[in-house]
Amino acid sequence: AADVAAGPSIAQRVVRRIVRRPVEWWRRPWTDDSIVRSAFTALALAVTTYVMTNVVHLSIFPGRDLVFDDTTPTGGDFGAHVWGPAYLRDHLLGSFRLNGWSMDWYAGFPAYRFYMVLPAIGVVLADLVLPYGVALKLVSVLGLITLPFACWAFGRLAAFKYPLPELFAFAGLSFALDESFSIYGGNLKSTMAGEFSFSISLSLAMLALGLLANGLRTGRFRVWTSVLIAAACVSHGVVLLAFVVPSAVVFSLIWIDRTRWRYAWTVGVTSVLLAAWWVVPFVWDHDYQTDMKYGAITDWWVMYFPLTPPLDILITTLALFGFGFSILRRNLNGSALGVIALVLVAGVYLGKDSLPGLGLLWNPRVLPGLYL
Repeated sequence: AADVAAGPSIAQRVVRRIVRRPVEWWRRPWTDDSIVRSAFTALALAVTTYVMTNVVHLSIFPGRDLVFDDTTPTGGDFGAHVWGPAYLRDHLLGSFRLNGWSMDWYAGFPAYRFYMVLPAIGVVLADLVLPYGVALKLVSVLGLITLPFACWAFGRLAAFKYPLPELFAFAGLSFALDESFSIYGGNLKSTMAGEFSFSISLSLAMLALGLLANGLRTGRFRVWTSVLIAAACVSHGVVLLAFVVPSAVVFSLIWIDRTRWRYAWTVGVTSVLLAAWWVVPFVWDHDYQTDMKYGAITDWWVMYFPLTPPLDILITTLALFGFGFSILRRNLNGSALGVIALVLVAGVYLGKDSLPGLGLLWNPRVLPGLYL
């Protein structure tokens, strides 16, 4: 009787919350239209995810899989990244620390003070059940594999009409397979060169922005939006500065009114507090960071239009048409995407001299968000 009076346990409530929506979705009336839409959604996600897993050699067929081979990844910056999670596991986590001083490089340096620790924690967790090399490879491809789904989820959460969310999945796949750049971040070539934290952060950012767009419209997902924005910010500093923050600000300003101002303010403050443990030292002590700005690139035509002329003309024309159509139809989320693109175009130009008061931003690092 006491158990009945106490109600369901925390575990039971969690399970019910997880399965409630899928069960409701399955039990709802199925019309011909809903069957076709669901089938196309499933097909779009299956095709884009399969293509991405096949490209990174993650396969259920042993002869075609390389990720679960017990080898150590290398190439580009990967040789350096092999060290990091192991140092975190062997020297820092045992002392309940996420950063510390290491003498392994230079004349000593602050490990994970200026580099993103969240993906490294993922490697350590995967290493609990997998060989270290396998864990590192698996985590390194997660951002790529999940990007089509994250782009679809963004479109669905932001209430874009069918079949735009499904087309967003193919857009995410196209971005990941874009070979016009190899170190800016986010695509396959950049990730295989060691920029896997960037691709993880980008997938998290798409989910976070989808939740933010949904929450500004409905008032829901306040906690999840804050958690995912913070997770994206602490997964990569460039995505934080050059994509998450400007995009979140644009979405909030596009939707702003008295009620939504309160939603945006509370989500923003919570996100800042959740990310402050890493972001504040990262920004505050930027004078001690290695200068990664390189030389500014000012070949604007090549940066803004990196593909072949027919593709550049097609993509730019469709983007301008979509932006104008969103404004005419008062589609706020579509308009926000257009404004974000313009902000990032300006960011590439303004970033040629680094960020005012902060510096340390190589202006092509703004481009992945624009391309996506």
